Amino acid sequence: MIRFQWVLGLAAALTFAPEQEKGPTGPREARKVVSTALEKSLGNGGVILKGKLQKKEPRHYGLNFVIDPGTGSDVQGDLVARLGRNGVQHITITKEKWRYDLFCRGSRKAHRLSWTEGGVPILGEVSYDLSKLFQWDQVLKHLGRERDFRELTDSKVDGIPCKVISGSIRNDLLPRPSKSGAEEKDDPYDWEVESIHAVFHIGRDENFVRRLEIEVVRRADGEDSDQDGPEYTNLYTLAVQKYDPSLEVEVPSDLAELLK
Repeated sequence: MIRFQWVLGLAAALTFAPEQEKGPTGPREARKVVSTALEKSLGNGGVILKGKLQKKEPRHYGLNFVIDPGTGSDVQGDLVARLGRNGVQHITITKEKWRYDLFCRGSRKAHRLSWTEGGVPILGEVSYDLSKLFQWDQVLKHLGRERDFRELTDSKVDGIPCKVISGSIRNDLLPRPSKSGAEEKDDPYDWEVESIHAVFHIGRDENFVRRLEIEVVRRADGEDSDQDGPEYTNLYTLAVQKYDPSLEVEVPSDLAELLK
């Protein structure tokens, strides 16, 4: 377990590369482009994505951590997601000396965490994020306000020309789990999701999602009621490797019973 003791200090802002806006697509049209792309991508069967998870924590905030000596590093690193047409998701995060596997079918989850040294990797809220963010039908339902969407400078993903749309996802895609509920331990810290921001790279010719960047910002409660706690950010960056209409994800036999 990790206990956090907030000590007064100066919170450093997390900064990311500035986005460059491009005209003339308005917010309504930009949001519609994303909605159509998600719908079309969902109808294309299975998909394999590769990328990474980066955790960004505030610096110079004056936090004191009391850490169980049996724990290791945070779970972050290279990420592969296989989303099957049979409704099963297999998501893997790997880093030197450890590997995390998450299998999902609907609301059911099965975890496998393996490591060779350095203590038990700290999973934290990662499995909770992953189980929700890859349900693209739910992402579609939770797209944010029209005014949050805008078209950015075009990109190429693996040589494919793409429109780039920046927008928001409603925070209730990742609600704080209810106490004593099945997902309470999947998001174990007392942190509130403050914002979910996404950048969608969408193929100009076929209108499939080709790259996806999702930034989930959580804020911890401050020790002083008049002071905001620090922000913690999970940045998920993923590129589509291929759409496979026949892809079905198999679950290892020793875990399959847990997903029934």
